[in-house]
Amino acid sequence: MAVEPIPCAPGGDGTPVEVNVTTCCAPSIASAALCREDGTTVLLVVRSGCVECGEAAQDPQVVGWIDPASGVFTPGTPPADVGPCDTGCVDTICVQRCDDTDGDGAGDATYNELWCVHKDGSTELVLTYQGDPSQPYGPVSPVNCEYGCVETQTYMLCDASGAFLRRITIGAGQHIVEDLGLDGLTPHTVTGTVGACAGDSTVTALPERDLTILCDTAADGTITTFVRDYQRDASGQITGHSDYTLDGQPYTPSGTVGVCGPAPEPCPAQSVFQECRCDDTDGDGIGDTDYVELLAVDCAGTLTSLGTYTEDLSAPYTPVAPVDCETGAGGADAATGVQARRVQLAPGQTWNAATFPTLQAVTAVAFGGTGTITTTDGASTLHDGEAASWSVARDSDALLTGPLTIRADTGTVTITYTTGVTL
Repeated sequence: MAVEPIPCAPGGDGTPVEVNVTTCCAPSIASAALCREDGTTVLLVVRSGCVECGEAAQDPQVVGWIDPASGVFTPGTPPADVGPCDTGCVDTICVQRCDDTDGDGAGDATYNELWCVHKDGSTELVLTYQGDPSQPYGPVSPVNCEYGCVETQTYMLCDASGAFLRRITIGAGQHIVEDLGLDGLTPHTVTGTVGACAGDSTVTALPERDLTILCDTAADGTITTFVRDYQRDASGQITGHSDYTLDGQPYTPSGTVGVCGPAPEPCPAQSVFQECRCDDTDGDGIGDTDYVELLAVDCAGTLTSLGTYTEDLSAPYTPVAPVDCETGAGGADAATGVQARRVQLAPGQTWNAATFPTLQAVTAVAFGGTGTITTTDGASTLHDGEAASWSVARDSDALLTGPLTIRADTGTVTITYTTGVTL
């Protein structure tokens, strides 16, 4: 900035300045800030001396410095460690971040942030990029990174008080160290220097132990699985053991102890054969449907039914009333015959065909009065001297079906009928 010269003030002795001589004086100015090694800044104060008009100004002289934090002016030379302020970085830190690019709340992309650490300890984000630092990256939705499964390691260490357990957990963006007592539960406070437990330490070394699953076989063949905890000395020799059930309770073997073998597999069927069966589906006591039953014989000779099926084994079959095939339609035809029967009904008595499931033929005749016949068509009068007959003319599996009831009303009714029988 240009400085406008002003007349110089009279000298200290009061001697006036000649009128025909014009002098100029440059004002004092403050320099740009300088920095110290600890990161703080100072302002240097400089002053220019008086010169005659037209002459070049003299170099400014340092008269003192100001601490901007307190505003205090200190005359004289500035501190020896001042110098130009360096706005660069004393260190850089690269941090990996995660980005949720698809909006599902989970990180699916990683990127890097380059941070500058200044001399005063402040930090500044310099660059955000992925693989190539020359290509800036703009994160969509930064999220916390997941670093896989948590892994935990436990070590036995010793301090001045003895042995303790140090548990270190690494993963999921964390690194946690816990010190515990030998029971693995009680928190331990470290005393003195921590290090590996030496063999000649005053701390008593815990004996090495290893667990093995064994089986206790009783005299009756019953097998009990248990845990044997072996104790070993420093040379690896077994010095003792303790036995426990699988749930951690003390256990005392009572049979032969040995290594557990694989569980015995169930004996498969040695052979499978089929048997023809007969089913009475209409309740007449005679088999009218053939089906097949599959039977298996196991290693012990035990016979087990595997199921019932249609004759061609194309589908399962559920029998209604299994009967001996010798009396049914399956296999050879059973020998049958017809039984002749006759009854006489007095007035008021009734005969019902449903009582005779193998009914083949029936004839009713009224004498000296009337009767009533009831069929599926309803009730009708059997007149005096009238005869009514029903019969089948087919094989033995064709039977009369009801309803059929006959009642004597005012006269006598005789009923003559035949039923099928097995010889």
